[in-house]
Amino acid sequence: MRKKILITAFTFSPNKDGVAEAAGAMARGFAARDYEVVVVTGQLAARQDVQPHPRLRVAQFDVDWDWRVAGRSREEATRMQQFILDEAPDLVICHCWEIWSTAVTENIFARLRAKKILVSHGYSNLWRPHRKFPWGLGVLLRSLRQVAKLPRTFKLYDRIVFLSQRSDWRRFLDYKLARLARYNGIRIIPNGTDADPERSSCAEFRQGCDATDRFLVLCVANYLPGKNQALTLTVFRKARLSDATLVFIGSAYNEYSASLMALDEKLRADYPEGRVVFLQQLDRRDTMAAYAACDLFLFTSKSEVAPIVILEAMAAGKPFLSTHVGCVSEFPGGVVVNGQAKLTATLVALRNNPVRCHALGAAGRRAVLEEFSKEKTQAAQEQMIRELLDAS
Repeated sequence: MRKKILITAFTFSPNKDGVAEAAGAMARGFAARDYEVVVVTGQLAARQDVQPHPRLRVAQFDVDWDWRVAGRSREEATRMQQFILDEAPDLVICHCWEIWSTAVTENIFARLRAKKILVSHGYSNLWRPHRKFPWGLGVLLRSLRQVAKLPRTFKLYDRIVFLSQRSDWRRFLDYKLARLARYNGIRIIPNGTDADPERSSCAEFRQGCDATDRFLVLCVANYLPGKNQALTLTVFRKARLSDATLVFIGSAYNEYSASLMALDEKLRADYPEGRVVFLQQLDRRDTMAAYAACDLFLFTSKSEVAPIVILEAMAAGKPFLSTHVGCVSEFPGGVVVNGQAKLTATLVALRNNPVRCHALGAAGRRAVLEEFSKEKTQAAQEQMIRELLDAS
């Protein structure tokens, strides 16, 4: 009998954030390997009647962050829990700590016979001091309570998947605590990407950006302050690359993208060299063409774990320049520095050294083929679930 896997994620396709991409790749991979897959996720009108694979169903629930107290959201959470119980899965996989989709599901773990896996996308329950009294101490106390609960939460799961072996007190605090607690269900399975995705025409992409003969710098990220495209833009403008074009590909235009356009007008007064193009909501084939068409990928996000966009640039054989976030420093094929001045100087140096750019791009491509391919990631995921399902 075909085994049933139920995956919970607060975000899912057609959303394009990292968790949605990772959860989607996992769901499609299991469906292709002859498992019955059910994805439980949040409500999104654009996702109505989506069935990405004959053996993959998507169930939506209008639950949000305050589901424990808000009437409508609480009712939806109860409906979601009953749906999961009625599905009677053999395996439940939750993406992310302490998110509503995970918390709602954890509340019925005792009533589920299924094996249970959590996929960590980093731990970010951090305290940052405030300038005014009480200096954010209330947030600190709540954070400490959540951290203190983690060792007990580990025991709810048969396996916990981490994307890297990196261990620190910030985004990888959960891995550090799991090791300190001697939790024996740790598995390291990095994100993977398609080494040879379908692409539209690279030449047409360059022509559309009026960058046929120019050095093309690419940044792919949703238009959000946390992705910090303002720094990307500033670095590019201050690099003063007269024969270069910077292309942003993001989600739908919003207030933040409008602020970026205004910033570009302001910077252009003092740094007129180069050209900047803003694009929104490209389909995957066009986005993959952008990676293949660019000369360098520039990424200045404030907080990440293992960004798939970097892996996609590596798969296309393109060098990357990134801030020191998450485990990006573990990826071959790029340069990782912090600070506007260092980023700007490095961008100029890479532009002037095509031999180094080519070598970095080749190293990144090789790493994807050998270590970060979707096939390798999916094989490791299946080996893990077979350990659990065969033993049950």
